[in-house]
Amino acid sequence: IKALQNQSGSESKHIGEDGDCAVATPTKASDGIDYSFKLDHKSTCFVLFPHLKDTKYGSSVNLTSIVITSDNSNLAGTYTMSENGSLTLKSNGSQTVTINTSDFVIDNKVADQAKALYIIVAPSTETSTLTFTLNFSYSSAGGTYSKTASIKNATWDAG
Repeated sequence: IKALQNQSGSESKHIGEDGDCAVATPTKASDGIDYSFKLDHKSTCFVLFPHLKDTKYGSSVNLTSIVITSDNSNLAGTYTMSENGSLTLKSNGSQTVTINTSDFVIDNKVADQAKALYIIVAPSTETSTLTFTLNFSYSSAGGTYSKTASIKNATWDAG
């Protein structure tokens, strides 16, 4: 699971490269030839829907990155997967995951699935704080701004 992820616009094509992983259960079709597969995802995918309380800024607000930091769990690293799909950290553990975005304009007032941000992290139970830092630019005023929010005592399940 990568500690540094990149997303262009509102697409999820990057999640496989960034560490989405699963085990599959095959089912043989009635023709005896074809199979279908049911995936059981083992990484956690945060799906965030950034939006503005006030849309007076129009299309001049761009989300540039989100940094997720855990006080006590590795969110990224190189993992091995057992036959049952459990993940074990092998190396390069990181308590921080950063996703950089390009062409991610925030101009909607309500959460919109068409404007989703996808971040892959390792499943974990947070007994302390998980911090999200949102970095954005406002083209009319110039410069970069940050906002931090924290979540305590949460479980991030695989799937």
